[in-house]
Amino acid sequence: MPRLSTLLLLLMFALPAAAAPRVLTSIRPLQLIANEILQGVATADVLLDPRQSPHHFQLKPSQLRKLQQADLLVWISDDFETGLARLKQSLSDGATRLQLMPLLVEDGSAPDRQAAAMTDSEEHDHDTNAHLWLSPRQDARIATLIARELTRMDPANARTYEQNRERLIQRLQRWAGDARQRLSRAQPRYLLDHPFLEGFEHELGIHAIGTLADANARSGSLKRLQRLQQRLRNRPADCLFTADWPADRRSRQFARQFDLKLQWLPILDPEQRADSIVDLLDHIAARILDCKPSG
Repeated sequence: MPRLSTLLLLLMFALPAAAAPRVLTSIRPLQLIANEILQGVATADVLLDPRQSPHHFQLKPSQLRKLQQADLLVWISDDFETGLARLKQSLSDGATRLQLMPLLVEDGSAPDRQAAAMTDSEEHDHDTNAHLWLSPRQDARIATLIARELTRMDPANARTYEQNRERLIQRLQRWAGDARQRLSRAQPRYLLDHPFLEGFEHELGIHAIGTLADANARSGSLKRLQRLQQRLRNRPADCLFTADWPADRRSRQFARQFDLKLQWLPILDPEQRADSIVDLLDHIAARILDCKPSG
């Protein structure tokens, strides 16, 4: 008869391997980061449709089922994906919740609006910018947080998660160095509908001439808009970038008044053209580099 130890060994190999954690992210950019960490193990799912606003959304029954089946939910903050504050109760009792903004603020790494290189200091409203994924440095920190949670939940794949994390951080660093050089040479002159690009700009050495609204897309003060108009009369800009499409009436009017090319920056990758977070950042950089004077 086979020894007991041999039988136990055979039984261990016969048992199915533990399933990898089911990762669900609120928005597509976070899904891109999670997929980089999960490469070779599993793939992450995304809660919101790419064209759903993270600020205002209603979930379909199929999306609620995703919440109920998730082992790990990753989102920016309850202030950014406002609908999640009440919907997280749909998560299973054993699900892990990874809200990024409080953790990044806690360790001092979230970009403070006062640190951004803006032309006019009065345009700061002193909020922390929630568009974390537009910053290569923040993407590296998000990757580290996700890898840490996955390692805790799935220690059997800890080495894979760590290797994937290191590989992604190296890619982000290489890309940022190259993009900084390209953007520095071009020095594009542009405006934003609101300051969603602050982390991107601060790290890559560019800055908008001004913004039409504050970080929460509230209309700018009349005094600030008048100051911005005077600035443009003295030295024209070429483009006005908006995070939403179609652009709102104020942006369209401003673009017509100052002969600006009105451009959309698809920061949530609504058409799902990016295969990685580096691809998404590069698409944004390419659109900014295309901002050139007419003729």
